[in-house]
Amino acid sequence: MKKVFLLVGFLVFIAGCDESSLGTQNSVKSREMLAASDGIKLSYSFVGAGSNAVILLHQLNSGKSAYAGFQEHLREDGFSSIAIDFRGHGDSDGEWQKFTEKDFKNMILDAEAAKAFLEGKGKKVVGIAGASIGANIAGQMTVKYGIKAVLLSPGLNYRGIDFGGTIPKLKDALIVVSNEDAYSVETAEKAKEENANIKFLFLENRGHGTDMLDEELEEEMAGFFEERK
Repeated sequence: MKKVFLLVGFLVFIAGCDESSLGTQNSVKSREMLAASDGIKLSYSFVGAGSNAVILLHQLNSGKSAYAGFQEHLREDGFSSIAIDFRGHGDSDGEWQKFTEKDFKNMILDAEAAKAFLEGKGKKVVGIAGASIGANIAGQMTVKYGIKAVLLSPGLNYRGIDFGGTIPKLKDALIVVSNEDAYSVETAEKAKEENANIKFLFLENRGHGTDMLDEELEEEMAGFFEERK
């Protein structure tokens, strides 16, 4: 009987070790990394679906998980997507609290790394969505690469990343702001005056950046990208 007890105990111990090992593997897998052109390591979440793909950029002091629901929505609509942790955020290298203006401006390298990653998987990057400081960077990306952009709560200037100068160059862009977000509304109104090519969505009491996301807005965003497929 003692031998049986010891054997059962040993098997339980082994099972516990296997479960712990699997948990560790899953944890590592969820922190996959890619590298920006300046060597900064970036954590990302990639959801593969169709050949058309979208890049997702979060706001300051946030992370890739802010787009988890939207990534699933995009998958259901046949889009692949990548959401990254900007440098200084989440599991990526650095601490944004210690960033200089140059460090913030270099965030565009993170977006470009995400684009290169998708293209390396044979995907066609048709769109980019960004929130707050991520919206300003997404604006630069759409001008540089001619991809559609959804800009959630952009600002005329966030941490040295200019959006005012980007406004006249925008073509395929949808700007989304909420009425109580004064700085973003000011930015949207300026864009409306200066560029008739931009589409706008003015919401009420919905907050800032990815805080505005819900099923209805996600459907609107996916539909905007769908026009380009």
